[in-house]
Amino acid sequence: MSSGATYLAGVIILALLVATSLWLNQVFTTPTVINQGEAKTHEYTMEYFTATVMNKQGRPIYTLTANSLHESTAGQGAVLDQPRLVQYSETESPVYTRADRGYLSKDRKHITMQGHVKVTRRASTDKPDEAHGVITTRELEIALE
Repeated sequence: MSSGATYLAGVIILALLVATSLWLNQVFTTPTVINQGEAKTHEYTMEYFTATVMNKQGRPIYTLTANSLHESTAGQGAVLDQPRLVQYSETESPVYTRADRGYLSKDRKHITMQGHVKVTRRASTDKPDEAHGVITTRELEIALE
């Protein structure tokens, strides 16, 4: 191989290495775009949210779970994706409520469930005469506590 051909091959290899390096840098670096004119719709988001509220004796009053919780920046409460609520009682079986979406009030005292809402109470094994049943609706507001 002549010295001109060797030089040309070296330049081509060097050009390919630079091009590969630039391409890899672009592929593996995500640019950060900050648009301050765009309003945020949520203060924060929690995935696979679970909260259990207890009474003074340490027994659960209710457990609220959701696939995600999106807290509002305007302080209007939170939006829940596929919420599930279990309300406990010392004398009766728990009440299970689930829905497609839910809205938790700012004061955390009310939850509005919407979509395919289903409320279930099963008779307990130790109280077979206890009322049990299923209610379905499109919207349900529940006072918590």
